[in-house]
Amino acid sequence: AEVGARRGADRDARRVSRELQRRLERAEREAGELEAQAAALGATLEDPGLYDTPDGVRRAGELSRELDALRARLDRALEEWAAASEAVETA
Repeated sequence: AEVGARRGADRDARRVSRELQRRLERAEREAGELEAQAAALGATLEDPGLYDTPDGVRRAGELSRELDALRARLDRALEEWAAASEAVETA
């Protein structure tokens, strides 16, 4: 009976470990995607041609607000990644 209980506990531990690993992978993927999006928006905002268009200043303001929101999402994603990474390490 003890051997069976130990196998069950090992199986549960492996399942939890896989779930934590998937959580970490999702967090890494999301953070990477958000970083790429933020970099693309930043590059757009740095393009002097944006400000040459008749409505470039308005568009730049929209992009700037979008970038701020994206950075907030990235901060949350990085917090999730850190928590998931710590969970994997301590599992």
